Amino acid sequence: MKIGLFLEDIAQRLFITSLIRKTVGSASETAVEFAVRNASGGIPKMQVELRKYVHDYLQSGLTDYDIVIVSQDTDCAGVLAIKARVGDIVPEGYTGSLVVAAPDPCIEAWYLADQAAIRTVAQAASTPPIPHGCDCNALKAQIHSLFREGGVNLLQGGAEHAEEIVEAMDINRARQNSASLNIFVSDLRAAIASL
Repeated sequence: MKIGLFLEDIAQRLFITSLIRKTVGSASETAVEFAVRNASGGIPKMQVELRKYVHDYLQSGLTDYDIVIVSQDTDCAGVLAIKARVGDIVPEGYTGSLVVAAPDPCIEAWYLADQAAIRTVAQAASTPPIPHGCDCNALKAQIHSLFREGGVNLLQGGAEHAEEIVEAMDINRARQNSASLNIFVSDLRAAIASL
């Protein structure tokens, strides 16, 4: 299975690719190949690359991917608003399989969705409550705090441990703690099942 990725940054790339591997691995024996079309430059660059891809697709009618994943933090706008924004970029003429990942309010919420998993990876003793609301800085600070407690100085805000965190995650528990993660995993599983 080949998956095209249009993402904001490395934190999304590392977490989402690990999550997809774990989700696909539990669903089938199919190997997953990723084509990262964008994973830097934030939302504007991701949208530019997505527009180019959709334009090429509409011109040729051919897709290089079994599934296209588009990820954008909600920044408190909500999952439906992000899906609508992606819908504005990807018109009805696009018939490929498309799944939107909309971490709410940001990808750090997904890193923290299973507190036991991140605590284990960080080798921290405490489990502070997950900050609620729209404060992504508080989420980032909590990740740094957990790793500092475990004696680790982060260079990429936790992204360097994304694979380990996802591997340690109980996906069902994480889905219960994050509605936006639950939506993405459900949509991803549906896309995989339709292949």
